[in-house]
Amino acid sequence: GLQEEMLGLHARGCNGALAALPFHDPLRLELKKRYDVTAIPKLVVVKQSGEVITDKGRKQIRERGLSCFRNWVEVADIFQNFS
Repeated sequence: GLQEEMLGLHARGCNGALAALPFHDPLRLELKKRYDVTAIPKLVVVKQSGEVITDKGRKQIRERGLSCFRNWVEVADIFQNFS
């Protein structure tokens, strides 16, 4: 399923940081639908489980700069502690 494929992305080398897909990868369409990507570029920050931390990543980076990364990591850690 989608979650297993996303974990495969993680295992293929994103090292918990950033994953990318080739444009013609079939998983791209599934992710586009799941995360409601209607325009690109769009930055959706997700936990390893696929749960959305924010779908406004680009806006948050523009407004807050790099400090938003710390917030995302903290939110991910808090969520993981309750998982």
